Amino acid sequence: MTTRGFRDAVGAIASAGLLLVVSCVVAQPGSARANAPGETSSTNTSPGNSSPGAITNPAAAVARARLAARLHGKPPTEQLDYLRTLQRGGRDDEALSFHMGNVFYALGKNDSAVAYFRHATDLDPKNSKTWVNLGLVYDAMHQRGAARQAFHRAIEINPRDVLAHCHLGSTYYDSGDVNKAVTLWLEALQIDPRSAQARYDLGTAFADEKIFGEAVTEWKKVIELDPNGDLGKSARENVKLIETYLDLEK
Repeated sequence: MTTRGFRDAVGAIASAGLLLVVSCVVAQPGSARANAPGETSSTNTSPGNSSPGAITNPAAAVARARLAARLHGKPPTEQLDYLRTLQRGGRDDEALSFHMGNVFYALGKNDSAVAYFRHATDLDPKNSKTWVNLGLVYDAMHQRGAARQAFHRAIEINPRDVLAHCHLGSTYYDSGDVNKAVTLWLEALQIDPRSAQARYDLGTAFADEKIFGEAVTEWKKVIELDPNGDLGKSARENVKLIETYLDLEK
């Protein structure tokens, strides 16, 4: 995302001799798209960003959840070792491919992440979460067209996938189509008013247009919704930056 408003604010603070760490992360899956793809949506990882809707494959959803529980708390390298052990034992299902994609994304091996997410969509083409995570990896690889296709596919499968709307909106914002982006973020909030990702993205759009009061309002909501997550932490730092900038302007 562009950060015109942030650059002005940072420049003013720097000229005043103040040092402030800024983390404007809008982008991971969805977090700040600051989180790697995961099990809950989009990236499926940001708190408050559930995707209400029917589960098209309950058995696959259960398998993903069980495997997620086994991987929880382990660093990516240990997760990879565990998943490869399952592979050597002959396992090759959608849940394994989904989590392999997540792990390779976390390790920065995007080509492998794409391959596993693609394989997961072959095994279960109706899982919107996999399509969102695939889109996030493509976005990280600067393949915007492929990312949009994946996010659109997720929305076709589950029109109430909040993070698919958020991340699709971010691809339009990055290319300068602010109206399209904001429309998608507002649609996300209609689905889930407690979407921390949508409010974070809106806050960034307001800040970039120097509408700092609205930006702070949105980011403070993010802090309430995700106090200990990456989105909340980034929003807290951004609020501090903007409030410092506004104090200097008085």
